Amino acid sequence: MKPQAVLHHSRSIIKWQAEHLAFGGELFPTLASLHWFIRQHRVELETKQAIIPGRGSRATMLTPLFEHVTAELLVKTKLVQAELDDEEPTL
Repeated sequence: MKPQAVLHHSRSIIKWQAEHLAFGGELFPTLASLHWFIRQHRVELETKQAIIPGRGSRATMLTPLFEHVTAELLVKTKLVQAELDDEEPTL
């Protein structure tokens, strides 16, 4: 996707959250939960161009890649957690 197209189709966090809530809002029921997720995964989200970080008074923008990258991160996190749960405790 061309940089102009990414920017044109990007949405602010608040607008994305409102649209997410309109569709049930199961992953991020609050704006705070969305902010927390972005803080926890900022490096990966920036590297994969899923967010355009805000500066000063400019809001962080979520690109069209945000939902796909978020799904990848959630699956990866779940797989790592499952591996940790399967390990036997050592004494």
